Amino acid sequence: MSKLEKEIIQNLETFLNNELKEYEYSTSTHDSIQIYAINKKDSSDNWQLIRLGINDNNEQIYISNLHVGDLKYNGIGKKMISIVYHTGKRQNYDTLLVQLVDSFYERLLRRGALRTNEYDTLMIVDTTNLD
Repeated sequence: MSKLEKEIIQNLETFLNNELKEYEYSTSTHDSIQIYAINKKDSSDNWQLIRLGINDNNEQIYISNLHVGDLKYNGIGKKMISIVYHTGKRQNYDTLLVQLVDSFYERLLRRGALRTNEYDTLMIVDTTNLD
């Protein structure tokens, strides 16, 4: 596991453990970084929060899945994107969101994410409003 992968996982898990104390988190790093949320009171209440991959050759991080479930509209997703972006930026990596559904694509455009040459892909930049 690379230094960047370790740092992203540590930063996301620290945030999640501080913000969402009713859940515990499981991380898989087989072919991508995947973080799962598991309700401490009901382990059947679990889901994948985020999946991301790192392309070291192009210095890019790809967030391909972001699902906050019932935590929607609490800013959790935007904060996770921000954490990944700032962690990658320190090592000169770009952060891209890929395979976006139309509604999320449009919301991120309004928040200042940049279009790319790919149909359903946006790039996060310093001016993207993730607050």
